[in-house]
Amino acid sequence: METTILKAKNHLSELLRRAEEGEDILIRRGRKGRLFRIVPVRESGRRDLTPNPLWKGKIAYEEEGIWASEWSGEE
Repeated sequence: METTILKAKNHLSELLRRAEEGEDILIRRGRKGRLFRIVPVRESGRRDLTPNPLWKGKIAYEEEGIWASEWSGEE
């Protein structure tokens, strides 16, 4: 759906609802002005720091190698 800024100001709630439902909402500044798109932002949920069981046994590291490179200055 394409509309102008003036019409969008009068029907903002409806345009936002339609954008949430997945419809493309385009707002133009005047008849031939710049075009803007309303895109809903997905909110990121809270980070989950529990280990993923699918990774168990697939990730390995040696602690000694990490500490040795940190303190000796070697890369």
